[in-house]
Formats: sequence, structure tokens, C-alpha cells
Amino acid sequence: MLLFLLLLGIVGPHCTSARTHSMKYFLTASSGVPNLPEFVMMLLVDEVQITHYDSNTKRAEPKQDWMKRITAEDPQYWETQSQFFLGTQQGYTAVFTKQRWDKDKPLMAYNKYYYTQYCPEYLKKYVNLGRSSLMRTEIPSVSLLQKSPSSPVSCHATGFYPDRAIMFWTEDGEELHDNVDHGEILPNHDGSFQMSVDLNVSSFPAEHWDKYRCVFQLSGVKEDQVIRLDSAVIRTNRGNPLLLFIIGAVVAALALLLAGIGFLVYRKRNANESTPSPASSSELTERLNQPSEGERDIKSLCIVNPFLSVFHFPIKPISQMSVFLSFHQHMYWFLLPSQTLEESGFDKMTFRPLQKNIRNNQIETEAERKI
Repeated sequence: MLLFLLLLGIVGPHCTSARTHSMKYFLTASSGVPNLPEFVMMLLVDEVQITHYDSNTKRAEPKQDWMKRITAEDPQYWETQSQFFLGTQQGYTAVFTKQRWDKDKPLMAYNKYYYTQYCPEYLKKYVNLGRSSLMRTEIPSVSLLQKSPSSPVSCHATGFYPDRAIMFWTEDGEELHDNVDHGEILPNHDGSFQMSVDLNVSSFPAEHWDKYRCVFQLSGVKEDQVIRLDSAVIRTNRGNPLLLFIIGAVVAALALLLAGIGFLVYRKRNANESTPSPASSSELTERLNQPSEGERDIKSLCIVNPFLSVFHFPIKPISQMSVFLSFHQHMYWFLLPSQTLEESGFDKMTFRPLQKNIRNNQIETEAERKI
């Protein structure tokens, strides 16, 4: 990693302040790692990535929209950067780089110019191009978090910018160092930052919590953000027992309601299936009593009452080899036209009685294709 720092004076309408800006190059070289370029180079300004280059594309590309405007004053900028990064990729030999630099006097002169003149100059250009973004100030949201009653209480700030911020715990107004664990400042996906500081609360009783405060300070902002240690404002993974009971009761009631509705639908469906269909019955009776001339009639033992009722009509094959007909409970002889079966794909049929279905008080007859 190469790091360059620049101190710029920022003059505003109400105050004059100085802000330190940084420019960093990150170089990564690898070999044999799947889906990872062998060489990657990134340029960051104030911890914000502005340029990316890798050995797959061999092109330097902007990572911020405002970086695209740099070609207005330097049309060849991205081509020059691509060649520079490519040269860095080909000439980077880690341990041997310093030895080569020490022996190559012209290269040492160029490096001196690059680090002392070129980098400061372009850092100023980058800051001016991205002033609206890099010079902005964003106040974070600060909250207290705790995983369990025995876990430390974490004071968490997120969404702040710039990354120059500090956060600490105090006891009676004095900064606390014992039982405190400071976390690092980490980037968010939107370009802002987050950080946290943990306080081990197991070392002191809950009645003394009122003495403790979490303080967040952001560079360029006069007022501190302070939050008091209070169990009522701690966000935790623990659920409210009353709320959990209410949710459980509601879920149980909904489950019973759905079960009742399902049972009623099931009973209604069974009742509809067991009710004779007058239209279907009369249609089948008419066809049975008026067979077409020349049809081959097949006698079958069926179960009917004085009024023939058919549960399944027209005939529908249940499998490739058989079809089922269900009839009411009394004995009756009738003629079944073979055309009715042939229309369903059965040319020659025989019937044999099946076992009685006690639940529906029905006897079923199975028609099978003769092989």
C-alpha cells in the first residue's frame, strides 16, 4: 500500500478549518486463485475508492461518477492511468523492487518526482472534483445494542461521514477505559462509515447504570452525540414475553380457524360426491335402454335402487388398463352398450365384483381390458 497525505485549508463563510486528505494505492498480487485476477490495483481518496484496475481487463476505470469529469482537462487521463498500472503490474517483483530502485538512478529520480510533485498535485485535483462528496458531513444514528443480558452493551454509530470520528464511554463525565472494547471504523455500502464501542456491564449493578454515557464526536461538528445507558432504550434480540404470548395466541387461533374451515370444506365436498346426479343418471339410463343397432351388449352385475344413480359419469379411465364405476346398494341387471366403453378406448370389456366399501356403503365394479 502506498499512502499520500495532504493538508488543505477549507475557507467557509463562517469559519476557517483545515482538513487532512489522503490518497492510497492498494496493490494485490496472487496466483492460481479461482475467479480472482492475478493483479489488482485500487486508488482511494479519503477512504473512498475512485479507480480500479485488474490484470483481466487491463483498463483503469472510474468508481465514482465525479471522476469521469477529469477527462475535461486531461482527455488521455484513463489511457495514461491504464498504461501506468500495466507497467506497475509487469514490473512489480516484490522483494527485488527495492534493490532495483537503489541501482536505477533515473528511476529513483522519477519516483522522487512522482511522490513529491505528481501525487500531491493529483490529490488536489481529486479533492476538487469530488468536493461535494468528499467534503460533506453526515451525522450518524447512535443506538445501544445488546445480544443477551450477560453480553456487553454496544454503543453503535452508523451513517457518519467523514471517517474522522471518535466514540467512548464515560462514568460521571470522565472517560472510561476499564471494561471498554473499541471497535474499528468500518465502511458502509453507501460510502458512509460505522463504528462501535462495547461496555461490559456485568461488572457493575444495574442501579448504577445512570452514571454511564456513550459519547460520539465527529470531526468538524461542534456538538457531541450523547446517549445514556438505559435498559429501556437498549435494542436487543430478547423478545417481550407478553408480546410473544399474544403472538402465539393469535397464531394458534388462526390455525384452529383454518382447520375448522378445512373440515367444513371436506365434509361439503364428500356430501356433494355422494349425492346422485339426476342429469347424469337419466342420461345413462336413456343410453342403456336404447342401444344402437348392431352393438355388442355386455351384461354386468351392478348395484342399484329403483332409481339408478351413477357416481362417476362419463366413464373416465383411471389407468391404462382399468376404469371404475360406482353404483348404489341394490341389485339390478342392465345392458351396458359396448359403444360407451369403446368411446373411452376399451374395445372388449368384462366386469367382476370388487370388495364392498363399508364407509360409503357402496360396491364398486371394475372393468378391465381383455388381453
